[in-house]
Amino acid sequence: MRFTQSPDHFILYLCISILIGAILLSLAQDKGDSTSSRMVIWGSKIPYFCYFKAMTGMDCPGCGLVRSFTAMGGLNLKQSYDLNRLGPILFILALLQIPWRGFFILYPRYKGRFKDKVDKGIEVFFVLILVALFANWVFNIYTGQAFRT
Repeated sequence: MRFTQSPDHFILYLCISILIGAILLSLAQDKGDSTSSRMVIWGSKIPYFCYFKAMTGMDCPGCGLVRSFTAMGGLNLKQSYDLNRLGPILFILALLQIPWRGFFILYPRYKGRFKDKVDKGIEVFFVLILVALFANWVFNIYTGQAFRT
C-alpha cells in the first residue's frame, strides 16, 4: 500500500513550522518604536532587506508580517498590530489550521461529506486574504505609513 499525503498534511506542517518559528524568534526594539522592530536570533540582529522596498521606496503589501507573527509568538498583540494590521488575524488563522487540518487527517471520511464546500470555502478565504492585504497596503500608501523607514 502506497502512502500519499493530502494537501492537509502540507498545510498542517507549514502552519506548525510558521508558529514554532514565530515563537522561537525574539524581537528587539529599535529606538523604542514598535514599528521599527528588527528580529533577533541568538542575540544577533537579522539583516532586514525587501526587494520591493529597495526598488520602490515603500513597504510591500505583506511588509511586517514576519515581524508581526514573531510579536504574536511572544504574545505581544499591540506590537503585532503595529507592525501589520492583518498579522494578528493571520496568526490566529494559522493557529486554527492545526486542529482543523489535524481533524481531517485523522478522520478523512468526514472531509468527504462536505469536501466541495470546504474546497470552495478555502478558495474564497485565500482570495479574501489577498484582497485584505492589498486593501491594507493601499490604506498605508494613502496615510503615508508605507513610506516609513
